[in-house]
Amino acid sequence: MLIWGFRWKTFPICQIAYICSRCCRSTVHTAIVEKGRLTIFFIPVIPIGSRYGIFCNFCGLRLRAVADLKEQLQGLERTGQLEARTGAIADKTGVSGG
Repeated sequence: MLIWGFRWKTFPICQIAYICSRCCRSTVHTAIVEKGRLTIFFIPVIPIGSRYGIFCNFCGLRLRAVADLKEQLQGLERTGQLEARTGAIADKTGVSGG
């Protein structure tokens, strides 16, 4: 008997100021990446892809990232600039990243 499945984990990337389409407030949204893996016996084995999106921190609305935002986030992730931006946001707000 073989037990297999998929696991998607969500990781925050950075904070972006937007006007939410559901609650109509100018709030901070979290840019997220969801990374999927094929699991066998609950052990992640093969990566199956990534999905990018934004999450409203006020009402909880989740939206998939449009192509422009997705390219920007991928570029920042490749160059390592996201860690610097996330750290700067944590320094300004006084919230630690851990």
